[in-house]
Amino acid sequence: MRWLQGFVALALALIVVGFAFGSGGMRQLAAIGSQGDADGATLQQRDKDAARAAAETVTDFRFIRYQADLSGLSPRACVAFSSALNPSVDYSPFVLMNPRRAIALGVSGDTLCVGGLSFADTSTITLLAGLPAADGRTLAANEDVPVEFSDRPPYVGFKGAGVILPRLDADGLAIETVNVETVKVQVRRVNDRALVFKRISEGETLAAGDYSWRYGEDDPDDVAAPIWSGEMDTHGATNAAVTTVFPLSKALGKLEPGAYYIDVEQVRKAGVSDESPARASRWIVFTDIALTSYSGEQGLLVIARSLQTARPMRGVTLDLLARNNEVLARAVTDGDGRASFAAPVVKGIGNLSPRLVVATGSSGDFAALDLERAPLDLSKDDPSGRVVRDGADSFIWLDRGIYRPGETVNISALIRDSAGRSIERAGALIVTRPNGVEAERIRFDGKSQAASLSQSYELPKSAQRGLWRASVELDGIGEVGSEDFSVEDFVPQRIAVEAKADEAPLGLNETRPINATSRFLYGSPGAGLPVEAEARVTVDGAPFAAFEGFQFGRDDQNFYDEYIVLPPTATDGAGIAVIGFSAGDIGRDATAPLRVRSIVSVFEPGGRAVRETVSFPYRPASVYLGIKQQAQAGTSRNEISTITLAAVGADGAGFERDLRWRLLAINYRYDWYRDENGTWRWRSSRTVTEVAQGVVKTAANGTAEFASRPLEGGDYQIIVEDAGGTSQSASLSFYAGWGGSIEDGVAAPDRVRISGPKDPVQVGGRAEINIVAPYDGEADIVIASDRVLFTQRVAAKAGGTRVTVPVTAEWGAGAYAMVSVYTPRNALKQSKPRRAVGVVYLPVNTNNRTFKVELAAPEVARPQTEINVEVKVSGGPSSEKVFVTLAAVDEGILRLTKFKSPDPTAWYFGKKGLGVGVRDDYGRLLDPNLGAAADIRSGGDMLGGEGLSVVPVKSVALYSGIVEVKNSRATVKLALPDFNGELRL
Repeated sequence: MRWLQGFVALALALIVVGFAFGSGGMRQLAAIGSQGDADGATLQQRDKDAARAAAETVTDFRFIRYQADLSGLSPRACVAFSSALNPSVDYSPFVLMNPRRAIALGVSGDTLCVGGLSFADTSTITLLAGLPAADGRTLAANEDVPVEFSDRPPYVGFKGAGVILPRLDADGLAIETVNVETVKVQVRRVNDRALVFKRISEGETLAAGDYSWRYGEDDPDDVAAPIWSGEMDTHGATNAAVTTVFPLSKALGKLEPGAYYIDVEQVRKAGVSDESPARASRWIVFTDIALTSYSGEQGLLVIARSLQTARPMRGVTLDLLARNNEVLARAVTDGDGRASFAAPVVKGIGNLSPRLVVATGSSGDFAALDLERAPLDLSKDDPSGRVVRDGADSFIWLDRGIYRPGETVNISALIRDSAGRSIERAGALIVTRPNGVEAERIRFDGKSQAASLSQSYELPKSAQRGLWRASVELDGIGEVGSEDFSVEDFVPQRIAVEAKADEAPLGLNETRPINATSRFLYGSPGAGLPVEAEARVTVDGAPFAAFEGFQFGRDDQNFYDEYIVLPPTATDGAGIAVIGFSAGDIGRDATAPLRVRSIVSVFEPGGRAVRETVSFPYRPASVYLGIKQQAQAGTSRNEISTITLAAVGADGAGFERDLRWRLLAINYRYDWYRDENGTWRWRSSRTVTEVAQGVVKTAANGTAEFASRPLEGGDYQIIVEDAGGTSQSASLSFYAGWGGSIEDGVAAPDRVRISGPKDPVQVGGRAEINIVAPYDGEADIVIASDRVLFTQRVAAKAGGTRVTVPVTAEWGAGAYAMVSVYTPRNALKQSKPRRAVGVVYLPVNTNNRTFKVELAAPEVARPQTEINVEVKVSGGPSSEKVFVTLAAVDEGILRLTKFKSPDPTAWYFGKKGLGVGVRDDYGRLLDPNLGAAADIRSGGDMLGGEGLSVVPVKSVALYSGIVEVKNSRATVKLALPDFNGELRL
């Protein structure tokens, strides 16, 4: 028997537990309710002559719309463009009709009309790429325009997506119509106490003849009170969308707490049709208050800001409402607009769980934040990791991963808080069978050595085979940690297998030897053993260490994994087998770097396979191109984004290269048409327009930068191609805009770029945070882990802002800095206030909280003897007691489940996930337009199935329990049984 000294293998369950934590005209039909009094704020309509935002400027030449001209004896099909056409140009080469026929063309301003048609025509006009405008720009892509001469069906809807309408300096609610001359508008109010039973949603839009049934949370009829009803003219060009602003403030007169439900319906002339009219409905919150909440283990922090000024609002009353409408708590915002609700109030369950935060301001403003909506999606900033819940965290470890019925399971645990400090609280260690039934519940008083426990559980000889579970519960909290283990009739692994291959990149049609070495665990080479191998060629997710963050290859090209079965062989006298691998010409046309992952199986004399994996890069091409955008997941509208291109060789080194790049705008259009049954339908089409292009030369390090032009909102794609003679290319797709919105879903906010210190910061020091906002504004800095730890308000500049924050012991091993930047609104320049969000992880230096442990044991030990294992501990506080557990286990058992030594340092001091959820109102603003898994813990290496009828080999697994370390040293005596093999400490 041979021993591995120290932590060379580290599968020994050695754990040191003494951590140092101690407009159209409006005709009013009826007005219901007050138009303003001393009890509320009087709403005033903006002056008719007030400045308005200019129409959006169109910068590229494109097809805008189709319109039928029915004014003459025969109809004409007219297509309008974004710029004027040249009447002296012959456009017939650029216009095709399907089916083909003789046509006549006429140009007027920006419109091209096609004559020679009849009312019975159902055809298609194809506008060919290259069709010129008067200023020389041309149409970027072919455009198919369906031709028909019946009018579009009437349409009534709301302009934009969202439910919150800024109140101050607002014109009103934009209503969009098509082929509708007049609409009837009805305004109803749902008071603040009834809102908890409803869902403030974007309502519904129904075409003429359609019917629907509102019910439940979406139906306001059982709680709404009528406020106003009347008509409004919405005249416009035939078949063209018309936007008419409804002066909501004039209809309301005075604000009352609650939300409004707006119904808009087409008014038709008597006898025109007996089908239901086109109509739409929408919930609206008309307010100047915007709420942001941070929910974590501390409870709920709410910040109220003005949509108009972006400044915090003092004196706003906040009520936390439960699902049953009970007021759980009330708070008033301070000078920073902040108010908090304690954790016990927020953690109610059932009908006492929080549903809404409702806010009432001194001017009559009202806002409601739905706590059941999903938090903001911050995944692009990677706040991932294990999240500590309920402020308690238990690390549980076993002496191995698999046991036989009748054997003893040694279970140990540390109990700490989210910052890694010890917790003294009573609880129970629970062992659960595979069927979910408790097998054992062992109580502990919480006053054990260094907030730890060590317990042995003897499995019954009739124990169920399968996956068992050990968990720790704390009184008043519940489960705080668990660990799975298998119970099977197993035979320990008899051989050790190691697979190696050269890690240099493999080229096209090249061969790479894979070396497999096997030995019996008692020392002899594994000679004459069968060997099989298979390989998989897949995309390399992180191909070049020096080019982190780059997208290599085409993001619109899929490479499908290729599987290769390698020829079988056998080990030689030294236990070595060489398997030749060649991918042939697999991946010849792939633009992304690839990787080979091979599984090598060596079979024991009894026929059981022992498998190991080996991986190496596969580079069929000599050049790879990459793209990196400064704001990697997107950019803000009108922001100039920095693009970095890379040219990298197969060896991972950058080099000089001429690269040709193109920036494309991807547009989606929706066209109405009638099918063969006369039913109106719509279809989408995708057009690609080149926005910019150029050629850059990379430097010696393989990179080159350029700044993109300011971008309008929409989808874009960057394509880069090799100008040096190869066919290699790369592409990156992104979205530019203020974020997106999904019906009752989660908005994707603009992003703030944040960077923290290069090195971990000491507790008691200050962490410097660099903030690069997409625009100037007011910023909230929130330091959080599983709870909000610190808040600060600063002025943020688009050019960059530097802030320092204090680092305290509550940070534990690290915390997140969450930065939200808010801008005011301006009716002329920026009608919708903006917000941007960013997150960065700030690690804390934990060197003074980590022990260094060394082991010394005999190189060789004899069966049925005792050995002394010397344990040396250094680096910890001299004033605290130190304890250790030691296990010596048959290496063949540990290899069955690829058991790894427990690592409490990584558990407690590794990066944890952000446990604070952020919700706000900015993702639901109505004007302008706004644009969403369980971590599966797989025990794939565990064994399962039926038990063996014969178990010929005895398990060897020794466990010391908790031993105190005095004067930085301890000697652990282990009595060895009769055994021939290899143990691991």
